[in-house]
Amino acid sequence: PNLNHVHMGIALIHHFAGDSAAAIVQAEMAMRLDPHYPNELLHFHAVCHYMLGDYARARSLLEQRIASFPETDSSRMLLAACLGRLGEAEAAQAQWHDLFAVNPAYSLAHRRRVYPYRNPADFEAIVEGLRLAKIDPDLKP
Repeated sequence: PNLNHVHMGIALIHHFAGDSAAAIVQAEMAMRLDPHYPNELLHFHAVCHYMLGDYARARSLLEQRIASFPETDSSRMLLAACLGRLGEAEAAQAQWHDLFAVNPAYSLAHRRRVYPYRNPADFEAIVEGLRLAKIDPDLKP
């Protein structure tokens, strides 16, 4: 019960199985147990909020992650999707552009293949956020 990494592992299982609400409970426990938690936990916490439709909270967490780890590509992609859902297409497109400045080899198709979502529609919910921002997820800016 006191190992933050175990709670993080359980959170990942819940999330990829389609239960982001249960994942948030475990992620928050991991954060409480280790106040110096890895910044990747901010991204993971954000993706769970995204899946539950809490785009404003996801955005806040992603902005914190990017501030603490500017080299991130996945958080920039998810932030672009959040901004698309929030109706901020121009800001989303700027994040999409910045993603490729950080990692010119980024591939959403690759992420789609390797993320172990039980229900592939869960990943497509993120892609839909990009499309709402008028971003073609298969093209580099």
